[in-house]
Amino acid sequence: MDSDSVFGKTARGTAAFASATSMPSPAHRAVLIMLDGKRPLSEVYKLGAVFGDCDVIVEQLLREDLIELVAIQTVSPMKSARVATTAQLSAAKAAAAKYIFNSLGSDGDRLSLKIERSKSLDELTANISVASAVLRDAKGDTTAAQLEALIEESLS
Repeated sequence: MDSDSVFGKTARGTAAFASATSMPSPAHRAVLIMLDGKRPLSEVYKLGAVFGDCDVIVEQLLREDLIELVAIQTVSPMKSARVATTAQLSAAKAAAAKYIFNSLGSDGDRLSLKIERSKSLDELTANISVASAVLRDAKGDTTAAQLEALIEESLS
């Protein structure tokens, strides 16, 4: 995952936090506390190092829809596209959703939905960053790079 990403709790994450028994482990609960929508993952990783592999915990929380990307603190390479027409944005969303489904099957449904619901280029860029991180972890660097190239092509 991109260490500059900032995650916050979803409504489901807030409910799970309130019900301590629904968390898989105390480490998951502790990491969920740190994902407050203000701290970048790099800080969460440093603070959460005592819990083991925070990256794995963050991915599990993301897959279970307990957290969501709220910001990226640095400029993403995709921001070079600056402006996209509605048609380009629609084409990029459709291409990304299809690519994620083809790569991850039904495991990518939530990612695809978030991408399809993106209302702006910035929102799409943030969602693509999350999808790239998930693809990188699940299928490798090449698969993630292919998604990013597909989006760049759709937006040009």
